[in-house]
Amino acid sequence: NWVMVNGAGSVWRNSATLYVGNSGAGNMLTIGDGAVVTANQLILGQNAGGGGAVYQGGGTYSGTSEMKLGVNAGSYGFYQLSGGCLTNVNWTRVSGDNGLGVFYLSGGTNISTANGLIVAAGGGTGVFYAASGLYSNQNTVYMGYNNTPGNGRGELTIAGSATVMINSNLQMNRDGTGDAATGIINLDGGLLRVNNINKGIAGGLSIINFNGGTLLGGAAGTLI
Repeated sequence: NWVMVNGAGSVWRNSATLYVGNSGAGNMLTIGDGAVVTANQLILGQNAGGGGAVYQGGGTYSGTSEMKLGVNAGSYGFYQLSGGCLTNVNWTRVSGDNGLGVFYLSGGTNISTANGLIVAAGGGTGVFYAASGLYSNQNTVYMGYNNTPGNGRGELTIAGSATVMINSNLQMNRDGTGDAATGIINLDGGLLRVNNINKGIAGGLSIINFNGGTLLGGAAGTLI
């Protein structure tokens, strides 16, 4: 299943949840130049066997509630932003709870105006890869959120010319019982601005690989 919203004057407004891949695989939404898509909540890959992808090369997407990529175990959600603007008021959950979620920023602007970003929730696997473009948020970024024992893996990579502006803190292994959960930050290029990087609970594996780019403290005090 494939839906394309493209061109000036093309508008798709949803007052409730927009599902791309509720149960079946191979579902896709593309957003092109001049298009406008709005929704309350956006879910990509809901149930086991469900897979959904959004490719945004232009236009705008605006959400008023959470955006979830890969919710339940066995689901998969993918979002590529290569142009245009993506704005979300509530949490962006890359791995909604127990699924597999991937967000690929290769251009454009991604803004979270209230809540922040969760990479890997529950027993899921989440990957946020920024190669170009801008990501900016006003709240905490969590690498691992309510992880279950032995599960949960979140990875944030910043490379190329990407800019990631976290106007708050970045916390790895927030809470839960995920003593064996894994959180990885790869700074391979670009710019990461953050007030503080910390660990929420003891246990688990938290790794920062500084291979290039710029790490900029956004506030006075301890950075790491």
